[in-house]
Parts: sequence; structure tokens; C-alpha cells
Amino acid sequence: MSQEYYKRRVLLRCNGEIYKLFKARQEKDGSIYLMFENFPNIKWLEAQPTESGLNVNVLNSTEEVGKLSVHASGKTGFRANDAPGYHQLFIEGHNLLNAENNTLGTRHLVSVFMERPQDILSSPSYGKRDSDAFLDKQGILNPFVMVLFAIPRSPDILSWEVGSSLDFDDADLSNTGFGSFTLRFHSIVWHIYGTKHMDMWPPNSYVCYHDGYHVPIYIGLPKKEGVGSRVFRLELRAPVYEIKDGTLRIEF
Repeated sequence: MSQEYYKRRVLLRCNGEIYKLFKARQEKDGSIYLMFENFPNIKWLEAQPTESGLNVNVLNSTEEVGKLSVHASGKTGFRANDAPGYHQLFIEGHNLLNAENNTLGTRHLVSVFMERPQDILSSPSYGKRDSDAFLDKQGILNPFVMVLFAIPRSPDILSWEVGSSLDFDDADLSNTGFGSFTLRFHSIVWHIYGTKHMDMWPPNSYVCYHDGYHVPIYIGLPKKEGVGSRVFRLELRAPVYEIKDGTLRIEF
């Protein structure tokens, strides 16, 4: 099993440049906290399935720097750092760690349609810490969606594959990537993808989480079909996890 780190600074490496993305931390109780760049500018998406389709509500972020809290119990919400008792968009979900039988859970954490990341090449310390984790993206830096999963660390899993079954008319196969980094108890498996019509960076990051059993995905839309500056549609999909010959494949 690889080196244990309970907190990470997560950086994007693309075309010879390095960008800030977020920080991740896992506590002894199994809870995972994610601290995104430009946190007060985030737009949070609440996805509510109904008989007539998926209702999407948009919530403003906190005015101060904050975090997304995915508790060991599965309860998830976001809050300002100085407001520990006040979570917003608090929902029940699949657990990360069941304290009663001491078992770890597998779940989706969050899906983010990113605003343009900040270039950090000016700081020589970035990328030099052993605990730094890199998301490597091929090609040029185009608008992308980042999807994160929490997978229990296991010596039986030697490699990862992640795929999304986007319609051919939506997929942008040149704008994709996947990998992983470890925390205290879980590996965080990441998947980056883009779709057609994602040709402009959004003015702010859109962040969506659900119950851990379903994956929110973003599909780019032609501008004439968008809603205001939100030029995408949101879907919820149920992922399939399969381990074969030491490789874990996640398909959604």
C-alpha cells in the first residue's frame, strides 16, 4: 500500500504548467473535507429528481472561505470555515466509514464544472512536497468537468479505469483524463472530461454532490439552449464498479 497522507494539496498539471485546484483532508473518523479555490465564488447545484425530470436549484456559496464536508456517516454539506454548526445544502448519503462494523464505503464525492484554474508557476514550492497530488491532463487547457470518487484503499486494486458513456454527439475525446491519489483510508479517484459546446470557461465553478450512489454529470449545450450563463444540462447517473485482474473500472 502506498504512503499514507491525511491531507493533500491537489494541483492540475497541463501542457507544462501547474494550476491550483483544491485541498483535501481525511480525518481519523473517515470524514473527507474538500477546500476549493475561490470558494466564495462557487455556485452550488441542488439536484432533485422528480417524476417530470431533474429539478436543479442554484445556491450561492458562503461569503467567507469554506469547505465541502463529506462526513463519515454520509451526511454532506458546505459551510464557511468559521461556521462549524451551519452546513448548507445538507443531505443524507452513503457512508464513508461505518463505525459499527468498521467497514469503509465506496461513493461519489462531487462533480465540478471548473472555472479557469489559477496559474501557479511563479511559486517554486508548488509540486515539491511529497504530499502534493497531481491531476495530469493531456493537450491544452480547455474547459473541463472534474468528478471525484472515494474508493477504500486495498492491495487488491493495482490500477484504475474511469469512463463515462456520453452520447457520441456530446463526447470530446480529446479532453479527458483519470487517475488517483491516496488519503488516510480512501483513494480519491478522479476523472476529467469535456463535452462539445464546452468552449468557454464558466464565470464561476459549478459544484454538485448528491447521495454518493449517483453521479451528477454536466453536458455542454449550444448557447441558445442554455439558461443565462449556465450553458449546460445536468444529469444523474448510477455508476458501475467492477474489479477485474487488479483493475477497478468505474463506468457512469
